[in-house]
Amino acid sequence: METVDKILKKYISEKIPAKATNIFFQMFNGINAVFTLLEYRLDIFKRERNILTAQSLNSLRSLAAENGFEPTLKIPAKGLLNIKINSKLFGKTGYPLFLLPYSVFTNKLTKQTYYYNSDKALKLTSLNTNIPVVEGELKSLNVLSTGNFIERFYLEDDNIAQGSIIIESNGIYFQEVKSFYDNQNVNNNKQFVVKFSNNIQTPIIIYIKGSLLNDSLNVTYRLCSGEFGNIYGTNEFEIQNIVDNNGNIVDISDDEITITNYSGFDFGSNGTDENSLRAAIGYNHGKTLLFDNTSYVNFLGKYSTILIQKITNNPTEKTINNIFITKKQSITESLDYVSQYKSIILTQSYFFNSVQKTNLSKIIEEFEYALTSSNIYNSDVCKFAFQINFDTIDNLDLYSDELNKLLYLEFSKFLHSKSYILNIETLFETFMKKNNIVFEYTIFNQIIEAEKILKKVELSTPYIIKHDNNLPLLSGDFEICDSSFAPIKLFFDVNLISK
Repeated sequence: METVDKILKKYISEKIPAKATNIFFQMFNGINAVFTLLEYRLDIFKRERNILTAQSLNSLRSLAAENGFEPTLKIPAKGLLNIKINSKLFGKTGYPLFLLPYSVFTNKLTKQTYYYNSDKALKLTSLNTNIPVVEGELKSLNVLSTGNFIERFYLEDDNIAQGSIIIESNGIYFQEVKSFYDNQNVNNNKQFVVKFSNNIQTPIIIYIKGSLLNDSLNVTYRLCSGEFGNIYGTNEFEIQNIVDNNGNIVDISDDEITITNYSGFDFGSNGTDENSLRAAIGYNHGKTLLFDNTSYVNFLGKYSTILIQKITNNPTEKTINNIFITKKQSITESLDYVSQYKSIILTQSYFFNSVQKTNLSKIIEEFEYALTSSNIYNSDVCKFAFQINFDTIDNLDLYSDELNKLLYLEFSKFLHSKSYILNIETLFETFMKKNNIVFEYTIFNQIIEAEKILKKVELSTPYIIKHDNNLPLLSGDFEICDSSFAPIKLFFDVNLISK
C-alpha cells in the first residue's frame, strides 16, 4: 500500500522548489501531514477495535461493555489517618482547631494525596483523632446544555474512580442509572449514564437526560491512582488545611503534629484487569449478585491487587463459598530482587492479615445473594528448594550468582500471575547451552517430600511448576527424605555446590 507522500509526489512538478518559503511546497507538506495523522489515527482505531490486537485498557473496557460485561474503573484506597496533636499547639493557636472540608493530606514518602471526604468541617478537640480519607483528588468541569433530549459529552481523564461521577444543575442532582429505558420517570427523569468510549483519548462518555437549554451542568468526579494508593508499613503525612476558631490557617511545625496511617489502605485497585476484560468479551450478565463460584471470581477480578487461587463450595454447606486468595506482589528487577523476594517470603506480605480479610468480607457481603455467604482464607502454598551441582569449581564461581538470581526471578512471577508456568528442565537446559556448561540438579517439593515420609514410597518430582491449587514459593524451610525415608530438615532455598 502506497503512502500519501508517494501518491502526492506523482502530481508535484519537480520544478517547484522544495523550500519552506514556497507556497506550493507549504501546501504539499500541510496536506501530507494531515493525511499522515489521519492514517495514524485510523491504524490505531483499527487496532483498538479488535479484541485480538487491542492494547489499551480503555479499548478493552469498551469492547467488553458492548457485550454486556460491566468493567470497573479504578478503585481508590480508603482508610483512617491518625492525627496526634501536641498540647502546645492548642496553647499557641487556641482551642479547638478545625479540619476544613476535603482537606488534602500528602504522603511524605510517596507524595500521593489523600483527602478528607466530607463537605463539613471537622472539629479537632482531642490530642488523638482518627480521620477517614480517600486517595486521589477531586476534579470538576462545567458543561452548557444544548437543549437536546439526551446530552452527550466526554471525559478525557484516564484515572477516574469507580462510581465517583456526580452531576448537578441549579441545586438539582442527576441520578446515575444503567439504562434510561429501564428507569422511566425515576428521579423526575433527571438521570445520566456512564459508558466507555472506543476513543482512547476520551475514554468515558456521559449521557444526560432531563436538562434544559442553556442549563449549566456541574460535573465533579474523583481521580485516583488505584493500587498505587495502597500503603504498606507506617507512613507520615503533612497537611496545610487546619484552621483556628477564627478561620485562620494554622502554621504548624513538625514537632506540633504527627499524622500517620492508622488502618485500611489495602484495597485500592486498578479496576478490572486486562485478562478479565479479554475473558469477558462475549460474556453477558445482569446485576451483580454473588451466589456461585463464577460470580465470586468475576467480582473479585475487579481488584487488581488480589490473586485468586480458587473458590470452592464448603463440603457441608453448599451456600458457603470458600475463597482462597493472596495479595499480588511485584519485585523491581533493577534493584536487588533476591533480597526483595526473600523479604516478601519472610514477612509473608503475600498473605492478607485478619483486618484485611474482615474489610474485604464487608465489601463482599453487600452483594451476596439470599443465604449465600463466604469465608476468606489465605492461599495454600507449596515450598520448593534446589540443589545444583556444577561440574567444576570454576563454573560454580562464575555462574552460581547468575543462576541463583534467575531462580528467584522466575519464582517471583508466581506472586503476581496465577497463569505463569515454569519448566525447570527447559530453564536449566537453556542456561547450560547459553554458557556452555553442565550441572546436575535436584528439585525438592514440599508436598511430595511430605508424601514420601507419610507413605514411605519413592515419588518423582515434576519439572513443570505451576500455580494450580498451591502457590509455589522458593523457600527451603521444610523436611526432605534421605534414602531410608528419614526426614532431614532443609536450611537452604538454593544450594550451589561443585563436584
